[in-house]
Amino acid sequence: MDKFFSTYGNRLGHLKTQSGLIQKKALQIDDKPKSLSLPMNPLADIDVVCCTQLLDFFRKSNTPPEQMHSLALETINVNYPGDQWLQVFTGGSYIDSQANVGAGIYSELFSFYAAAGHNRSAFEEEIEAIRIALCQLCFLDTKFTKR
Repeated sequence: MDKFFSTYGNRLGHLKTQSGLIQKKALQIDDKPKSLSLPMNPLADIDVVCCTQLLDFFRKSNTPPEQMHSLALETINVNYPGDQWLQVFTGGSYIDSQANVGAGIYSELFSFYAAAGHNRSAFEEEIEAIRIALCQLCFLDTKFTKR
């Protein structure tokens, strides 16, 4: 037979003198269960306009990459001016000989480059860049305001 349980005596607790209950009473904390609030939809209170068309039409086969890049930036600046929107740019690189991908993020608030791993696709790299940007925006929420 176990010596501990043979000598164990059930003692009554004095809950009214425990510090948690004293604080609860002093702070008038309600002990009734409350339902959790549902997650907020960030798009519920504003209309988000999404522009996916470039300002000009061109054929990729006969347009230099520099011109395509310039047109894309012009479209962004016309549809989402920098003085009214927080512009966050993401991109990446792929080193074929090493099978590495990297995620690059730039905005006025921060700039990052991170290795995204081995043997991953360009799509996975872009998702990683967006994830990093969103995490950084959560930490810097006092740097920008909702208009």
